[in-house]
Amino acid sequence: MNWFKFVGASDDTNHEKLNIVIEATISSFESIYGHKYAPPTYSQNKSSVSLNYRESKSLFISLFTALENACKYGDKSKPVKLLHSLHGEYEKLEIVNSTINMDKEYADELISREKSKWNDDFLALNRAEGGSGLFKIYSILKSASDGFIFDINADNCNFICEIRLRNEYFSDRR
Repeated sequence: MNWFKFVGASDDTNHEKLNIVIEATISSFESIYGHKYAPPTYSQNKSSVSLNYRESKSLFISLFTALENACKYGDKSKPVKLLHSLHGEYEKLEIVNSTINMDKEYADELISREKSKWNDDFLALNRAEGGSGLFKIYSILKSASDGFIFDINADNCNFICEIRLRNEYFSDRR
């Protein structure tokens, strides 16, 4: 099933492979922002993860938002990376953008501040423009499936958005 045919489906009987959702996100991002940002680099592994419409749409929006923010806030001289790796019980997607020497204390404060918003008291951030978009990603994934786990990390050179997909929720669905 191709992506554009799938987009019109809204039931749980239609499924798409994780790799297709990643490729559709990258392709859409490049077609919209190719004139403004360097294309993200990405690597994929063969995956058995299969997503229903709601999960696919949520992941697409989340990856797109993470790529957009990474390009906007990262070091413009280095490409944003989308990395896909396999870890036994889950698969991990990481959106990594280089930062310009962010000290450890600032990185820890940033992570703590953003994660402190990941609760129902901040639901208005879903509709708010501006800001980091991290709550929106967290909320979209959380409401789509318990199989998604979203996290953020930083060090002195990189900011990382991590989306884990627990295989027990997404495998062997076709």
